[in-house]
Amino acid sequence: FPTNGFVKSVHSQLDCVDCHDGIKEMVHPSKLPPPNCGSCHEKEAKQYAASIHGVSHELGASGAANCWDCHGAHEIVPVKHADSPVFKLNLPQTCAKCHSNPGLSKEYEMKFPQAASQYMESIHGRALLKMGLIVAPSCNDCHGVHDIKRGVDRDSPINHANVADTCGK
Repeated sequence: FPTNGFVKSVHSQLDCVDCHDGIKEMVHPSKLPPPNCGSCHEKEAKQYAASIHGVSHELGASGAANCWDCHGAHEIVPVKHADSPVFKLNLPQTCAKCHSNPGLSKEYEMKFPQAASQYMESIHGRALLKMGLIVAPSCNDCHGVHDIKRGVDRDSPINHANVADTCGK
């Protein structure tokens, strides 16, 4: 894989064998198993497993977001870095990669496939993306981070019973 990005990564001090379970030696076949992010990020992995993305993936939805779909693969930089795909100003575009993808929204029967584009034009999206107001809500402020739930789940921050509290934040 290209090593230039990995050198700047938060994981630059790790070896392939640290993340990719089943690899015992540095010289290995080119097809690696996916990384086991939960071996270091246990809390986040547990939240992800119970999220809509994690549950969907467990049920066989291969297009459901994995850690690397949001954070990147080998070039992961801290969330607070402006070039991180999960930096607050970049998050709407990161989420939109899947949530504005007609193929994925049709395949997974997403209830609101236009939500990402609507966010971009909403008061929150304009404040964040056009005016640069970092205090404006981004996707994760309403939906959660690793623990994103469906709106019908009672403990989801976007469940109709919780929206007032979510917006009140």
